[in-house]
Amino acid sequence: MKELQPDDPRLTAYMLGELPPREAEMIAERLQSNSDLALDVAKTQALGKLLCETYEKEGLSLHPVQRAAIRQVGQNQEAYKIRSVMRRSDVFRGIGLSLAAAASVTLVLLILAKTPVSSRTEGFATSAEELNMDVVLSPAALVQWGEASLAKLTSSPTQEEGKDGSAKTTEEREAARLEFTERITSDPQRFFAAAELTARRQHLPEAESFIPLSENDYLSSREQPTTAVPVMAGRTSFAWVERYLRERGELPPRDAVRLEELVNYPDYIEEGHAQVGGVSLSSELVPCPWNEECLLLGLLLQRVPGSEAHEEVFVNLEIDEQRVGEYRLLGFAQPDGLVVDAAGADASHPLAAGNSTYVFYEIRPGDTPFDETPLGQIAMKVSSGSGSPVYKNLDIPSIPDRWLDSSNSFRTAATVAAYALCLRDSPYKGKLNFQWVESLARQTLLENPEANEAAKEVLRLIIQTRSLAGLG
Repeated sequence: MKELQPDDPRLTAYMLGELPPREAEMIAERLQSNSDLALDVAKTQALGKLLCETYEKEGLSLHPVQRAAIRQVGQNQEAYKIRSVMRRSDVFRGIGLSLAAAASVTLVLLILAKTPVSSRTEGFATSAEELNMDVVLSPAALVQWGEASLAKLTSSPTQEEGKDGSAKTTEEREAARLEFTERITSDPQRFFAAAELTARRQHLPEAESFIPLSENDYLSSREQPTTAVPVMAGRTSFAWVERYLRERGELPPRDAVRLEELVNYPDYIEEGHAQVGGVSLSSELVPCPWNEECLLLGLLLQRVPGSEAHEEVFVNLEIDEQRVGEYRLLGFAQPDGLVVDAAGADASHPLAAGNSTYVFYEIRPGDTPFDETPLGQIAMKVSSGSGSPVYKNLDIPSIPDRWLDSSNSFRTAATVAAYALCLRDSPYKGKLNFQWVESLARQTLLENPEANEAAKEVLRLIIQTRSLAGLG
């Protein structure tokens, strides 16, 4: 058997008693030679026992007949229609119990997956009941549960106390354990939230662990009239931002904030202005809300719902150098010192079904007055791997729309972009501040009540940022 890793699924099966005897014996032998991993396994088993005792005390355990029925249905590949003979109140109670059980399992697995292997090798003893359970029952998780009880639960008898002292300490620890059981029973939601918060906080990196990023500067339309448009953006930056705000009560490190990842955390659905195969492209132009000298150009790439084709997309922005003086790509920052030739960059990428990517450019108009002539073109190439690529051109709007006349998707994405500029304290943020962005988010949320949940989640976080970070 290879060396056991903390995320090995066999460990979970071992703790649940679901491994065949021979394999369980092999896991036990490996744990004897890896005290760090054995300690973490024992902690998780202790947590599971504590939760089981709590549920059993409330009569929440499954009857053997229920367990057998669940196993039978789960092992059969055919769908069953199970008719209940219970009273309606029992049905709802069963649903609640199922949700509670699911929450327990989720918490245990989360802590097992998120908690790093402890470096402590001393003091690993004995039964699970005597472990400190320093992941779940830590001061951070028990801030509202009572430190005095924690001290009783985690204390150990000294050698001078002898048998009498040891017996007394054991009684105190049992009383403390029962007290914690009562607390979990009385308010399980708060306990689960505190425990999850503790497990997650241990993996929140410090500011210096993020790669320093340089934002894109303005490009001269005369020197570089053509540039590749990024087609794909990640989504992980939103998780960092949310965790720093909600778990630490502070603003995230500036290099943890990637504008394009915050903007594209939600998926956007709008009617496309041009379509090739299963990919649509639309563009909107409005006065930039945070920079009166600029226009804000938004490009939205969407995979048409229902399209199963695996198509690779390449988009080029071609600027009319007579009408545009300079332009700047928002987001997609590069590590300091890395120079990327945007004109020759390969930005092609397949879009997943239903996915979208919003890309923003700030545009500084040239000396030529606005008229009906487009500010440039967007050239899109779509390849499916079979046959020749298909090309489509879309004119950049010539005269900007008002902010309130732009689409809901544009206003949402632009609001999130403004938020990211503010979080990064960007040199390009203009007149932006958190209060101004918060009011913009409130307006956007009010005007778009049918936005998808991911969009609402980002807008709500923007609204809560000042209070979460203690900015007044």
